[in-house]
Amino acid sequence: MEPSTNYEVSLQHATARTLAAVHARLAPNRVPAVGNVRSVALPRGQVAMTTHRGAYTGLRAAHDAVLAWCRAHSRTPAGPRWEVYGHWTEHAPPQTDVCYLLLPR
Repeated sequence: MEPSTNYEVSLQHATARTLAAVHARLAPNRVPAVGNVRSVALPRGQVAMTTHRGAYTGLRAAHDAVLAWCRAHSRTPAGPRWEVYGHWTEHAPPQTDVCYLLLPR
């Protein structure tokens, strides 16, 4: 991803009882807090991911594919997951990266 491009990000962390979500834009530098706006860093570590091209209604299949890869490769998601929404035009379908942070081996 180009650091100078504004990508939309949805970062989620689910537990058995809650789902916390942050919706943001990727930025190359920390952004000063103003009102309800604050900087949040994406989690560090290895990530399993796939890129979905097409309607957002197909995102569930992308999540399922990443989780299937994790099972097939004996990897365990750590909890945080996020989607990065790329730019799209009427001539190109939306592109969304689906990412899951992995527990260390």
